[in-house]
Amino acid sequence: MDNITIVEVNIYGRMLSIKSQEGNAEYLKEVAEFVNESMNDIAEHYGPNYPRDTIAILACLNIADLLKREIANNKAGKDTLLALKESIASRSNELIRLIDETKDINKEKQ
Repeated sequence: MDNITIVEVNIYGRMLSIKSQEGNAEYLKEVAEFVNESMNDIAEHYGPNYPRDTIAILACLNIADLLKREIANNKAGKDTLLALKESIASRSNELIRLIDETKDINKEKQ
């Protein structure tokens, strides 16, 4: 069983104790800081008296939007890579065919 550690993080002025697998504490702190920054950015825009739960929901929506865009970009990149691989395979097959034809022509000349 993995060792569990408790990580203390501050998100939008609230201290939270979160369980983490050993070795993931720094990553968890980075994620919490990202959420904290997202909430603070929204609070700066709407003002400090905006309801905390609304700020949290808007931060979640912004983070989800970033994630969805990254997933779409990743998929587009994979689709492009697949198309390039197919193009390379097709061109390679064509080159092999042309080389074989050239060999056949050279044999006929001999």
